[in-house]
Amino acid sequence: MGSSYDDPCIMIEIAPRLNMAPLVVVELYRLGDIVYSWSLADALSKQFPERAVSILCSEIATALPISKVSKIPVHYIDAPWLNKGWVWKPLAIAKAVKASSVILRKIDDNAIYVCPRAGFIERLILPKAKFRGCIRIDTREVSFRGKWMDLSATHPFAVREQLFRQVGWKMDVDSSDCRMTWPFLNKTFGLEPVDPNLVLICPEAGSHAREWPIERWLKLAEFLLKIGRKVVFITTKGLIHHKLTAHGFNVWQGTIEELGLLMGRARAVVAVDSFAGHFASAIGVPVLTLFGPQDPLTWKPHGKNNEYIQAREASRWKYDSRRTIEAVGPKLMDALSFEAVCTKCESWLEKNLTKL
Repeated sequence: MGSSYDDPCIMIEIAPRLNMAPLVVVELYRLGDIVYSWSLADALSKQFPERAVSILCSEIATALPISKVSKIPVHYIDAPWLNKGWVWKPLAIAKAVKASSVILRKIDDNAIYVCPRAGFIERLILPKAKFRGCIRIDTREVSFRGKWMDLSATHPFAVREQLFRQVGWKMDVDSSDCRMTWPFLNKTFGLEPVDPNLVLICPEAGSHAREWPIERWLKLAEFLLKIGRKVVFITTKGLIHHKLTAHGFNVWQGTIEELGLLMGRARAVVAVDSFAGHFASAIGVPVLTLFGPQDPLTWKPHGKNNEYIQAREASRWKYDSRRTIEAVGPKLMDALSFEAVCTKCESWLEKNLTKL
């Protein structure tokens, strides 16, 4: 994937001896972040086959079908800070940090860490000497809403591609030759025709605070069926899956690779701010995103024919901190009415269909 974005003015630190060192992609967060980082690691391994590329990530990645798409070695660590109430478990955090240091010692001391989203936890886990040697994008650069980073470059895939280009630049490789790869896309991706009426609905997010009430998703699906669309829900949670199937809807579950094939056949995706929406946009599928307290200008999927909708009540929230999202997210997502989403979705689909 070639980037259409200009490189952001980002604060990075480049380690010495990069030409001699293996590359380690550090990603400790949620499913979507890990999938994006797998794409970055796969691209690095193909672009620089003489380098040893590995991944450092949380145990959550064990739920992904990574063994089927890549042979890149993975170093897993426990990440209790991803669970609710982690601030009240300092001993668990300290134990996880200590355990991660043991894993890090198994990686060559000269390793260069490429951090797609380096934050406070990475500062704790990575030894200071190593962290100073990272090529990184700090979470603060996004949190400060463009003070250091161009807002148009905050698409997760675009951020990782720019990191990839930074590595290429440091290795004296023409950055125009650096391209992200998509190990989660089957070789047959894009060969099947697009169904102009197939709409995928992705109601889940990494946080409940970014999810729209499931009852409204059911009503939206019923409306789309009435106007002649085909609807398939994308889910991972058993409770939501059961509720949807109980209402007779087509519900899909599978691997990331299989999801890519399904999205390649879809005309559009309707999602909350989540991995599914960004993944669809990155592979060229139009996305309508439902937003709560997050800033759409920062976090919307950037792509052709993409649009978003947000409740008017959310306009006064200026920051995208996790604490703010968890506190006010459910209320602001609930403020997004079914009527507003239904109207927006219908007009957006009609506009997209005319461009077939």
